Amino acid sequence: MSRRTFIPIPLALLAVFLFLFASCSGGSVTEEPTAPAETAETAAEEHPIPEETPMNTELALFPAVSAAESFNRMTFRYTSASPLELNVVYSVDGAWEEDRFYLEAGEEGTFSALIKPYLKGKTASDLRFDSIRPLDGKKLDTRILSAELETVPVYAKDVLTLEGSRYKVGIKLSWGGGISEIHDRDNPVKGLGNLCNNCDTGRLIQQSYYGTGANGEYKPGEFNGSVWTYNPVQGGNKYNQTSRIIDVTVGEDFVTIKAQPADWSTKDFLTPSYMENTYTVSEDWIRIDNRFVDFSGWDNPPRSQEIPAFYTVSWLDSFVRYAGRDSWTGGALTWERNLPFWGDSGVHSQCVFPLEAGQTETWCAWVNEQADYGIGLYVPGADVLVAGRHAYNKSKNPADGATNYVAPLETFAITSFRPVEYSSLITTGSIAEIRAAFSKYRDFTENAFLLGNSGRVLTADYRTLDLTSPDALPVFGAPVNNASASFDEAVGAVCLTADVGFDPYIAIGYGYSSPVLSADDYRNLRIEYMIPEDNRDSRYSAEFFLCSGSTAGPTAGISVRVSGLAADGEWHTEEISLDKDFWTGEIHLIRFDFFDGCADGDRMYVRKIELLP
Repeated sequence: MSRRTFIPIPLALLAVFLFLFASCSGGSVTEEPTAPAETAETAAEEHPIPEETPMNTELALFPAVSAAESFNRMTFRYTSASPLELNVVYSVDGAWEEDRFYLEAGEEGTFSALIKPYLKGKTASDLRFDSIRPLDGKKLDTRILSAELETVPVYAKDVLTLEGSRYKVGIKLSWGGGISEIHDRDNPVKGLGNLCNNCDTGRLIQQSYYGTGANGEYKPGEFNGSVWTYNPVQGGNKYNQTSRIIDVTVGEDFVTIKAQPADWSTKDFLTPSYMENTYTVSEDWIRIDNRFVDFSGWDNPPRSQEIPAFYTVSWLDSFVRYAGRDSWTGGALTWERNLPFWGDSGVHSQCVFPLEAGQTETWCAWVNEQADYGIGLYVPGADVLVAGRHAYNKSKNPADGATNYVAPLETFAITSFRPVEYSSLITTGSIAEIRAAFSKYRDFTENAFLLGNSGRVLTADYRTLDLTSPDALPVFGAPVNNASASFDEAVGAVCLTADVGFDPYIAIGYGYSSPVLSADDYRNLRIEYMIPEDNRDSRYSAEFFLCSGSTAGPTAGISVRVSGLAADGEWHTEEISLDKDFWTGEIHLIRFDFFDGCADGDRMYVRKIELLP
């Protein structure tokens, strides 16, 4: 049974009614024996709440409310011209709990949330509104039409299972609702069960996004030897502190999750953002519809975003993709059989695979070549694939530290209050079966958001890159390290920033150019740049890694250097010779290491980059 209390606003009294909560056959509940990891949200301090909670005088539609009945879920219906921060308090086990929610702007908005200790089986009482404010700085123009309270079942304290005729999907509620398990009933391999790696909060099939470095409000932590950026991660943070489940809906063949993600590199910080996933199963595939909204209001630069992060068991030894241009015609596949660890900066370039301009066959798979069995991921609109293996040991154990990884990438900036939305498909089987399934369902989604941000659909002539407009930003992307590209309206040029003063670089995807460019036709590169005087040094050196012909990615020794770049706040033009024996064939990529040595935050502005005969 589910118990709901309906609070019409501004009435102070509650009308209580009961209704049946229909459980659905598509999802079943299982509880794992292991205890959930520590939550990132520390318990609120106990404090007295006045009988009448003080409210802004403009909020006549928001009186204090006292709910005698218990509840674990709240639904607010509202209209608002602005995105909102809503603060409420409620009582749990006799102690007051403060809670904060973020509501999107809308004429007929609906927002539902579970109480903080939902997964512990707790219920609350005495809901009271504390405060509300617009997040965009505008005048408050909001009406809370109603609040509805209910008691719903605790679907699972750890893993919620969604089952179809072929697939069983484990959705780890204690880790923000990311996918921790995929079981295939048609799996022909003895001893192989769960195909996902779930060693820690970072090892799921999950959403993850990258934003600002340090600013007035956000102080980043460190990870893997580098100062990290704002990084909402669905499962939790590097300390194994978990994200928070905000809402759960179970349907006949789907589950929808809303979570408030933790920030990967910092402790005890749930980000001002929400991630939503709808998981659907059929006999041929698992579909994931992803949605992310940030409410921070921060200025986030464009970055390579994981869409999504995808981890498998180590036993799947080979990475397979289509690297050609004739999509869905059955062309030869490319196999990567000995990929290194993608997080090692020394070999990271070997793990980056830009997708050809105009290519729509943007799927990939991790398979065991000997058994000809694996799991595939298809994200229409992806620009780049990054894949690798960590501590490869052929383990079939999903909790093993060894894992394989892939992330389709798209370069875009997190824009507060603007939803990021995209969908993906997962299927399993032999490599032929995986490809056939993705071909059959290749039009399952438009992924308009990704296509609208895709660097692969640029019409720019890459021979002469005019960087005096923000429209040029998509030319910069993966591989990228400790760096970001943004557009500075005041300067009228692209700004390359060393977010961390160690080995900053960013790439230009010449393989996306139309027409196709040949290195044999271009023996010089000219760059128009300006380095501010307030940088750390007065002169800098840079390096261009040249990827053409058989050199698919940045490779040590296949580069040209330029020194003596002046940091005097003036515009300069530098012409660099590309007259090298290795600079031949079709141009794929140029990685621009714009500072060989620098300080955190050092910048270079660029107005033009040209390839010359």
